[in-house]
Amino acid sequence: MKWPFEPEMDAGQFTGVYVDVMGNNESYNVHLRTRQLWLPWQSFRASFTAIPQWERIYLPFTQFENYSTFSTLDPVGIRKLAIVAIGREFNSDVCVKGFGFYTA
Repeated sequence: MKWPFEPEMDAGQFTGVYVDVMGNNESYNVHLRTRQLWLPWQSFRASFTAIPQWERIYLPFTQFENYSTFSTLDPVGIRKLAIVAIGREFNSDVCVKGFGFYTA
């Protein structure tokens, strides 16, 4: 079922997600939500470290782990992408210049 206010991105022809970031040497996550997920706490997650200079981080879809779901990531129905500071208390400081999908 397609929700009227959640457009989907068919990223099936891509290898993964890239993010152009700069930060404070802390670990952050990229969370993807797809049409496979219906509960708000479910996601597919991959971690990266945001260093204090601009860097392009490549995260292949195979690196994303499922969270609170038994599904495996199907990039055909991506609805949301988020950069998240989660899992422990720390000062988050991350800048995002761009993001998108890439092919190997």
